[in-house]
Amino acid sequence: MALRLSRQKFEHSKDKNFTEFIQGRTFIGGYFYDNSIGSLALPKEVNIVRSQYSLVFPSLSDGALANRAIAMQQSNDGKGLNFWDWNRKALGMNLRMAEVGDITAYHRDANLGVLYDTDGNLIKAQKGDKRLAQCRAAVNGTWVYLNDFCVTDKPGNSGFEGLAIKHVIGFEEGDINRPIFTEAEPLEKCVVDAWADVQGGRNRQGYYTDRAPVQEPEQGKTIFVGGFMEGYASVFCADWRGDSLSYHWSPQYADPGLGVFLSAEGLAT
Repeated sequence: MALRLSRQKFEHSKDKNFTEFIQGRTFIGGYFYDNSIGSLALPKEVNIVRSQYSLVFPSLSDGALANRAIAMQQSNDGKGLNFWDWNRKALGMNLRMAEVGDITAYHRDANLGVLYDTDGNLIKAQKGDKRLAQCRAAVNGTWVYLNDFCVTDKPGNSGFEGLAIKHVIGFEEGDINRPIFTEAEPLEKCVVDAWADVQGGRNRQGYYTDRAPVQEPEQGKTIFVGGFMEGYASVFCADWRGDSLSYHWSPQYADPGLGVFLSAEGLAT
């Protein structure tokens, strides 16, 4: 069952109810967030270290719902796996490769400092808990495939630039070379070939919709978004030179440094 985010603005600190209001909450970026929001229920076959996965919220608005979690650290394979092999490995663990919507939310939240683990606990920068700093280091220094595959949209559909997005959810029984995809969904309008605002808006699929006010690299605040190519996969890269999100990587490409963030899907009810 999805977990609900509680975010409230409180501007009148002299109000007699202020002390009561802030109990059980933490002030971050002008808002109060509940310290605990409940635990995400996962399928019994999903075996993860719950304190090492972060909830994925589509937005940080009050009432936003999360029913997915993303690993706080990148997974790598010493030999280097391509897009298809990474999907096979993740699915073999009863997990999924993170999608664009997962990584853009994690990138936003880690840099803002609003992260909840899978047990619904707000991760704070405090003595004895280094997870927030580790999350920022992980997402600001990474190179990963994302489970978003670009295809031509069906005739008559309204996909942005005539494109659609689908995700790998399995492989044909008896033929590991035949992936099973979700139904292709028309791509919604988003930023392309420009610097996007990490803390700005995203469409329903998790793609950036706001151009950055300043078109230059600024870690944790801007990200360069490349163009799309039909039949290609998505890659997220972040380092000291600037962050980027590309939608035109060959799914056959493999490199020991190119990994993934794993993700877990919560129970529907």
